[in-house]
Amino acid sequence: MSNDRYSMSFTTGSLFHRESVKLAALYLDLGDWNSVRDKVIAENLLQTRTLNTLKRVCREVV
Repeated sequence: MSNDRYSMSFTTGSLFHRESVKLAALYLDLGDWNSVRDKVIAENLLQTRTLNTLKRVCREVV
């Protein structure tokens, strides 16, 4: 049996369809995933309650 750790956040989360569409459209405008991340975090474009949740969801969608 392996002792590797596995992050369950993706499998326990939703499909993030709405978020994926929003971030893909933003990527088409900006052309750079780092810029997308920066803008999402700076403007809370995913409308999360906490910064940690925003960063996690953004990371998983990207």
